[in-house]
Amino acid sequence: MTATPVIGIVDDNPRMRRSIELALKANGLGSISFESGHELFQYLLNCGDSFQLILLDLMMPVPDGLACLKALKASGYEGHVVICTALDEPRFRAQALAEGAAAYVLKADLLDDAPATIGVYLA
Repeated sequence: MTATPVIGIVDDNPRMRRSIELALKANGLGSISFESGHELFQYLLNCGDSFQLILLDLMMPVPDGLACLKALKASGYEGHVVICTALDEPRFRAQALAEGAAAYVLKADLLDDAPATIGVYLA
């Protein structure tokens, strides 16, 4: 029996975190949510656990999603980071991918079809 993947969710909007949690749960996926990049790093530092996949909001207070992505990569995090945002902006998409994001996904697409949107990163 394969363990259910646990996905990290980092988003400063509590309603959006809950919506993503519910979308993942409806598809048999577990998650742990964080309000900020600081909370995520505290968890990783204190628990020693890691995630196969982190869904990271782009537009957050300090650190924003790009700064958090850079810090994750600099810390040696080896899982996938998918930037999830409502902002369909080519400049930010290019920057996120250049910084090591596995993908840049619109939140609407994630909520509409979580398995298709993130399933490739859970293989």
